[in-house]
Amino acid sequence: MQEGKYKREAQKLKEEVLWLVEEIENPLAKLELIDSINKMSLSHLFDKEIMVFLQNMEFAKKLKDSGVEMDLYSTALYFRIFRQYGYNVTQDVFLSYMDEMGEQIEVDANMDPKTMMQLFEASHLGLRDENMLDEARIFCTKNLKISCNNIIPMEMPLHWKVEWYNSRKQISKQENEKEERVSNLKLLQLAKLNFNMVQAEHQKDLVDILRWWTNLGLIENVSFSRDRIVESFLWSVGVAFEPQHSNFRNWLTKAITFIIVIDDVYDIYGTLQDLQLFTDAVVRWDPKEVEELPSCMQICFRKLYDTTNDVALEIEQQKGWNFPVSTYLQKVWAEFCKALLVEAKWDSTGYTPTLSEYLDNGWKSSGGTVLSLHVLLGLAQDFSQVDDFLENEQDLIYYSSLIIRLGNDLGTSTEEKYKVKAEKLKEEVCCTFSDTHASPVAQLELIDTIDKLGLTSYFEVEIQKTLENTIIYSMKNCSNHYATPLCFRQLLTELGYNVSQDIVDRFTSNPLAWRVRWYDVRTHIINTAQNCNNTNIPMLLKLAKLNFNIIQATHQNDLKDVIRWWRNLCIVEDLEFTRDRIVESFFYAVGIASEAQHGSIRKWITKVIQLVLIIDDVYDIYASFADVQQFTRAIEKWDPNEVERLPECMQICFKALHATMEEICVEIQEQKGGPSTLPYLKQGEGKYKIEAEKLKEEVGCMFSNTTSPVAQLELIDGIDKLGLSAYFEVDTNEALENTILYMKTSSNSKDLYATALCFRLLRERGYHASQDMLKDLFDGKGKLPPDVKTLLELLEGSHLSIDGIASEAEHGSMRKWLTKVIQLILIIDDVYDIYASLPDVQQFTRAIEKWDPKEVQRLPECIQICFKALHDTMEDISVEIQRQKGGPSPLPHLKQVAELERGDVASSIICYMQEENVSEDVAREHIQSIILNSWKKINYHFNSLSTSHRKIIKHVINEARMAHVMYHSGDGFGVQDGETQDQVLINLVQPII
Repeated sequence: MQEGKYKREAQKLKEEVLWLVEEIENPLAKLELIDSINKMSLSHLFDKEIMVFLQNMEFAKKLKDSGVEMDLYSTALYFRIFRQYGYNVTQDVFLSYMDEMGEQIEVDANMDPKTMMQLFEASHLGLRDENMLDEARIFCTKNLKISCNNIIPMEMPLHWKVEWYNSRKQISKQENEKEERVSNLKLLQLAKLNFNMVQAEHQKDLVDILRWWTNLGLIENVSFSRDRIVESFLWSVGVAFEPQHSNFRNWLTKAITFIIVIDDVYDIYGTLQDLQLFTDAVVRWDPKEVEELPSCMQICFRKLYDTTNDVALEIEQQKGWNFPVSTYLQKVWAEFCKALLVEAKWDSTGYTPTLSEYLDNGWKSSGGTVLSLHVLLGLAQDFSQVDDFLENEQDLIYYSSLIIRLGNDLGTSTEEKYKVKAEKLKEEVCCTFSDTHASPVAQLELIDTIDKLGLTSYFEVEIQKTLENTIIYSMKNCSNHYATPLCFRQLLTELGYNVSQDIVDRFTSNPLAWRVRWYDVRTHIINTAQNCNNTNIPMLLKLAKLNFNIIQATHQNDLKDVIRWWRNLCIVEDLEFTRDRIVESFFYAVGIASEAQHGSIRKWITKVIQLVLIIDDVYDIYASFADVQQFTRAIEKWDPNEVERLPECMQICFKALHATMEEICVEIQEQKGGPSTLPYLKQGEGKYKIEAEKLKEEVGCMFSNTTSPVAQLELIDGIDKLGLSAYFEVDTNEALENTILYMKTSSNSKDLYATALCFRLLRERGYHASQDMLKDLFDGKGKLPPDVKTLLELLEGSHLSIDGIASEAEHGSMRKWLTKVIQLILIIDDVYDIYASLPDVQQFTRAIEKWDPKEVQRLPECIQICFKALHDTMEDISVEIQRQKGGPSPLPHLKQVAELERGDVASSIICYMQEENVSEDVAREHIQSIILNSWKKINYHFNSLSTSHRKIIKHVINEARMAHVMYHSGDGFGVQDGETQDQVLINLVQPII
């Protein structure tokens, strides 16, 4: 009922707009109205009227007759609109605006921004060799970035944007302009109503597609793959948003979903042999061909087979065709899989193709050919149109698919894009320091937030200057009990300023000092976003997110380097008993030095940690005592000859250590200069032993010479902090026992500092020290003393409470889950370290990666039992978490590897960088130029089409536009980021009010 009401209202508004259009005599105003109709996604309502208007229009003559002279703005608008509708308008229309040399359109930086924007948009409908438009595009792009006070330059030209996903922004823009012309007001009313009506249709379609996806049951069997059904539907809406194309959106969404799943099968799951069999099965279109494949790949093929045949049958029945649609679809799926197989072979052999090789294959592996065929079959009314287009217009499919491929490559290589955004945001944040100068407390909060978000390195100068000013403020205003400890922590704990403790009246614990800052940043970003009360915070959050992504990208590159080093070292194959923990070692190294500029340090530390683990395993698991002694002597002498009589695996271990230390030494010397660092890395401990023994005796005498119990406690504390407690266990225990007795029997039990110190030292050593020891620390009113030294000691002791992880009563389930996980970790660690052979371990690892119990059937029974226990326990925990917390199953997060962490798979950027030996920046520029030229080719071929063909082919071109939507700010399919989620909410969920 309500739907019929909206349709009648929309029809009435449409008629009113048409009547108003007829009343407009000025051709330029009519052209601007058509432009507004297109921008607000109303062109499907006025298709016939627009075409009649353009066909009958002698624009220049009518404009002159109306008393308006042609200018650059009106010419650019005329050129763009007519080119957009396929009219053969040449660049010669701009000849009257050429400079004196006749080489380019005469433009300057003082040009009206509105004209410059219109020329910028028109230039993107240029064809190849239209140099006038190229020059105009370059000039306008440059100047729109640095000028245009009130006009925001487009990140992409309108011609590259998806009409539907741009319409909401255009509607808001029209509302903000407060246009008073009746025609525009009516148009705005119609646009809002139309948007909500079309969105409602899309929501119905999405419900249907989600129901199909759930009933299909595919994702449960390919748990390694991405579940991107909503993003797939988002793409299909961008290709054809009009309400009448509901069935087509359904077919296209299914195709996109299978493209993603099959891409993951080739990238993540299948061995090369499996992928060859899978490809052969798709080529032959025979389910029997997959019987020898893993069950999940069999299911994937059969679901593809059934879904493709169902779609083909639906198309044939709806259009009344007697042609075998399934044959066409099967062929294009086979080409897609063959292209993916080529990439899998490149990856398995480590081959980096030339850019030409990559693009020759990449346009097919992009999935663009599959999408284009679905567009043609889904939207063509006559099968002859499909055949005609496939025979004569392959170039349009090629260039659209190429843009998808290159857009994806650029989207998954976003480091440079992040850096540009980060620099801009950094400049904006710098201004906030002066904005908050009136309040030192606000400045401290700003510094604290910057620190928590991991942004300190960006603002070192500003922070230092601010803190110097704040020291003076704090000395004068000690009564501010909030600002003082905040200042104390910032100055003393974080930045090393020598601030007297006298300024601190209250001191509370700050667990931040215990945590690795980098691994805490993501949590702080989330928490800050949820508790945003400061106007400066949103800007900081943007910068924090960008900074996190930049540094994370650097870490990923470093990790690839150390993994490559580790593989080339080939030590794990020779030392089967040892732990392969290269990723964990790198994780540790990042915690030590997370800053982007410390890449070399992270690599050195990672190598050292991994070698420490190996040597530890040699000593703990493998070697006899005699072998260990000889190995130690070899390291002390740093002489490979000393290991010649040791077992081969220990010789290999020593050589790996020797070679790696030598390499690190050379790298440090090359980077830092100065003398060789090798002596510090390898020098023996023998010469220090005598001196250490002597010093140990002298320190031992200090216990007997120290008569004060408090002084003895401080001596024990100093020994602990210096890591010397193992030398003095007997002396320490005796001193502690004497001190306890002394404090019980003397008036010194009221020494609050000594009591707190004694409590902490006892608890650290496992004594059952009751908290009743501390009751005398409080005065008669239950308040703590103002003595800072005592409070700091009490603070240290308070962190030795006996409760462990998640001690709160409400965390019972979490404790159970955590206990189960820890026990399974211990069991699996023992399987790897003690029991299994290397082939068994490799097979066990594959089984976990594939999450498939069938993969362990040939392993020893105890390993099968271990896997079954892990599998069942994780499934149980997943169900319990989902039942308690709601939302989607967490199981994929417990076992899934993200697409972006798959390894160094070739991309157009990597291919060009290696082929031409250029930087990533240069490679990205080159790829952007290929995209630009591809658009010129698309423009050329589109203009050569008949009107009937254009109505279908514009949807093929929309595939290229959707690539810009999904990959412009990152990989919209690879990572479910905020921008993609925003697109879903804005365009598929939230109506315009």
